[in-house]
Amino acid sequence: MLQRLKTLLVVGITMAMASCMSGPAQSAETLARIDQADQGIHSNSDWSPYTTQIDGFEMALVPAGCFEMGSVELAIEMPVHEVCLTGHYWIDVYEISNSQFQEYDGAAEDDSFVSLPDHPRENITFSEAAAFCERRGGKLPTEAEWEYAGRGPDALLYPWGNEFDSARLNYCDQNCTEFGPANRDESANDGYAQSSPVDAFPGDVSWVGAIGMAGNVHEMVSDWYSPSYYSESPRENPTGPEAGKQRTVRGGCWGCPADGSRLSYRHRSLSPPSSEESRSIVTGFRCILPVGDE
Repeated sequence: MLQRLKTLLVVGITMAMASCMSGPAQSAETLARIDQADQGIHSNSDWSPYTTQIDGFEMALVPAGCFEMGSVELAIEMPVHEVCLTGHYWIDVYEISNSQFQEYDGAAEDDSFVSLPDHPRENITFSEAAAFCERRGGKLPTEAEWEYAGRGPDALLYPWGNEFDSARLNYCDQNCTEFGPANRDESANDGYAQSSPVDAFPGDVSWVGAIGMAGNVHEMVSDWYSPSYYSESPRENPTGPEAGKQRTVRGGCWGCPADGSRLSYRHRSLSPPSSEESRSIVTGFRCILPVGDE
């Protein structure tokens, strides 16, 4: 009898652990979509967005595939080169908000410039952002993972297509006063002088369902910055230079001109090269969960 009770206890614990590990991301529908994602796709139209809650964060599934990374607009975006991501991954649908950062016990020395709960968590260092993602079992995306989640195999210029649309994003419009007139588009009014709630612009949505990649705040990626890296980047799963002095950041921001919202546009950390980490009031982040970590 005692042995039977021990056996039942072990089985119960095992089942409970399996249930906790599987969570909502292991539903039959999710497993089917993961299988589809790992088969790879060849165009944006081959994929319909799939999102789910993983540990309280809404995340979008990104399927395997190839795309033409970079552009001919600026030297640091050249050469245009094919990149293939060989497995699926999950990316946060929204930039990490102040409330999410606090509720998930994020640690940072400085407060956000805009501290409203539903606005993006900015004014944060690379290490602070990376540590937050790691606590979730994830990481900051690479440049390639970030750009592919925005552009897809069709290599779109913007999340929504190839034509700029000022109504779809938060960038430096007529309300923008922090960075002077050079960045300002006096013909547009997005309603925000600084950052906006992370879900305020649903039209700024990519082919996988990630929102806010063109505007609001820059987003950190894991790569060191190098203006010449594209000329030596491997075709499969590039991770950036092995070392450097500044980090790359991607996406547009509320203080940026319209040109900065192109998904191929490469920015770097705003402080001069040094051993000290920088932080910026226009730079936030989102996380990814790599293959097998959902």
